Amino acid sequence: ATNTRNNMANIITDLIGGIANLWTKEPTNIKEFIMQTDNLKNEDLLDEFTQQTKMIESSGGEFLINPNSSARGDFQFLTTDHLTDDGEQRFNEKTGDPLISSYQVGLNRLAAIYADMGEVPQWVSQAKENDNPLDLTDKQQEELFLANLWKQKGTSDLFKRIDEGDGLAKYDLYANYHHTKPDQATIDVALSEFNLGGKE
Repeated sequence: ATNTRNNMANIITDLIGGIANLWTKEPTNIKEFIMQTDNLKNEDLLDEFTQQTKMIESSGGEFLINPNSSARGDFQFLTTDHLTDDGEQRFNEKTGDPLISSYQVGLNRLAAIYADMGEVPQWVSQAKENDNPLDLTDKQQEELFLANLWKQKGTSDLFKRIDEGDGLAKYDLYANYHHTKPDQATIDVALSEFNLGGKE
């Protein structure tokens, strides 16, 4: 009888430990990392925000090259905004340091999160070298998009509000931390896509 009790106790201990491991599972991608770090519960709402932004930026991946700028990919990361119209290097007005493109800034933020997770995947290093968002898979572009937003100061609260179903937080995160200088047409599309009014 004692052996049976000990075995049953061991089984229960193992079962409880297994359940606890499900709750403390290490993240394997950027979305999991953000969700765990910010204690987000509604993965579907984060996915919805990501897909809505993709619709605003590239019509859901249909228009990947902006003919009027260096914006490329599903989320239209700029690849030459660190250069003047003449192709000369631009510099930070305060520090004098050379600027890097918005795409490279996003990749640096992505790499920093992966480093915090323990290892930067090879594809991130390759993306930095290739310098072309079109070389990334859809999932890699989504990871870049989320990491670039999340690593910016003040965005964690917006992610939490999105997790609670706040449509205005989606617009704030998009307009103030991703696009940053939307024209009226982009504002109207964004408001419509985030179900906040605007023009279709």
